[in-house]
Amino acid sequence: MRPLRLLPAFRRLGLPGLLKPKQAGRDNEAARSKRHQRAPHTPSVDTLNETLEVRLKRRIERLEATIGELEDDKRRLRESEKLYRSLVEHSISDIVTVLEADGTVRAHESPAIESVLGRNPGERLGTSAFDWIDPDDVELALNVFAEILDKPGVHPP
Repeated sequence: MRPLRLLPAFRRLGLPGLLKPKQAGRDNEAARSKRHQRAPHTPSVDTLNETLEVRLKRRIERLEATIGELEDDKRRLRESEKLYRSLVEHSISDIVTVLEADGTVRAHESPAIESVLGRNPGERLGTSAFDWIDPDDVELALNVFAEILDKPGVHPP
């Protein structure tokens, strides 16, 4: 059986494996001692560990920064929700109702619904907002609602 030798690329990396038959004419002793020597540009295990440690530290720093950004976003969202709820519940005497795209009353109705319509806030959750509109005004309301869906943003009354 012919002796095997490491491919040069794997020898440079200090990796065993991918052996191929030794070429004829080489001295067995020289080839064997060469296999056990590390190429001068092959990084040591300590160097590889240091490089890996530096890369891991950088990755951890990026992850910590991302976590910090997410926590800031979460805090800003809570503040925004608090402000929205405060405006809707305390500062506005108009009825404010949040609707889904199909007109279903979603998660919130302002307390003004009680003083204006005599209904309890939340009583209409899950129902169609158009069921609560005078039948003579439903067509107009549907048209206005469709326009709002086509052009999202602020729409003055």
